[in-house]
Amino acid sequence: MKIYKLVLVFVVAVVGFIACNKREIIPPPSTELEFENSFIGKINGSTMELTQNVGGYTGSSDADLIIDAGGPDKAVYYSTLSSSTDSRSMSVGHGSIFYDANAGTRPALDVFEDFFTNSANLQPDFSTGGLNGFKIRFRDVAGRQWDSNENGSWALENAVYTNMRLESDGSGDYMMFRVDFEGYVYRSWSDGVDTYTDSLLITDAVYKGWYKR
Repeated sequence: MKIYKLVLVFVVAVVGFIACNKREIIPPPSTELEFENSFIGKINGSTMELTQNVGGYTGSSDADLIIDAGGPDKAVYYSTLSSSTDSRSMSVGHGSIFYDANAGTRPALDVFEDFFTNSANLQPDFSTGGLNGFKIRFRDVAGRQWDSNENGSWALENAVYTNMRLESDGSGDYMMFRVDFEGYVYRSWSDGVDTYTDSLLITDAVYKGWYKR
């Protein structure tokens, strides 16, 4: 009987030891990025403000990938704030990043990061199509498109990036940024009604968004 009790005590002690020393499994932390997208500025002197999650506005990013058989391939990145219920939208773009499309469908991460954090690219010149610098695209309340170009007549035309930082999660790699800019955008449409307004001046503009690699 004593032997039975001793065996029972030993078994209980061993089970208790194993239970107390069971390794806790902690799942890896999940990275959830916070995306901020907004615009505020003056369009021909009138203040316009667009904010993500207000009035149906959401942010997005895409890229023009230009495959050139005679030279390096190029990528021009865009960040856009648009709405499902409002025709107005604001988009900024910047390029070009040179890369080899045969080596990958997009520029490598280090190339992407180096381009946007390079001090030479933090105050880019305006460029038609964003091929060699900065680009603005604005859609007005009628849905008409206005684009900047490299021949702007505004003496104070400029673009300055700040708060550039690379962040990644399971959905991809993102260059978060703020850009302050001023410059003209020009009509790329003809409605047969407004034959007088050829350009709009954007001043005191601040755009916050991201470029997705």
